[in-house]
Amino acid sequence: MSKFSRSDRAVSSTVNYIQVLGIATLLISGLVFVAADIVTDQHDRATTEGLTIAGTQLAAELEATDVLVQSTGSAGTVERTVELPTVSGGSYSVAISGSGPQYDLTLTTTGSGHSVTVPFVSDTNVTATRVEGETLRIVYDGDSMEVRDD
Repeated sequence: MSKFSRSDRAVSSTVNYIQVLGIATLLISGLVFVAADIVTDQHDRATTEGLTIAGTQLAAELEATDVLVQSTGSAGTVERTVELPTVSGGSYSVAISGSGPQYDLTLTTTGSGHSVTVPFVSDTNVTATRVEGETLRIVYDGDSMEVRDD
C-alpha cells in the first residue's frame, strides 16, 4: 500500500501547477523589463541619429549659403528656406554659437532633452537666436546670415 492517500496526490499536482505558473510569471516579467530597456535605448539612438541628420543638413545649407554670398561679392540679399526632417524625439530647437569661421550648430529636442552639436564653417558672420521648427529660413541681408523660424 502507498504512503500517500488520494487527496495528497491532488495537493501535490496543485502545488506543482502553482510553482510552474509562478516561475513562468517571473520569466515573462523579466523579459518584459529587458524588452522595455531595449526599446528605450533604440528610441534614444534613433533620436540622436535624427538630430545628427537634421544638424548636418542645416550645416550644409548654411555652408552653401555662405558660398553663394561669397560668390556674389556680399552684395544684395539672399534668402533660402530649409525643410529639416522630423525627429523621433518630437520637436527640436536650433542654436548657433561660436564666431567666424568656426561655428557650432546645436539641436536639442524639447521633450527628452537629447542634444547634438554639429560644427560648420562660414566666412560670413552667422547669427541666430534659439529657433524652433522644422522649416527654417536662412537670410543674408548684406551684413550677416541669420537663421529664423519660417
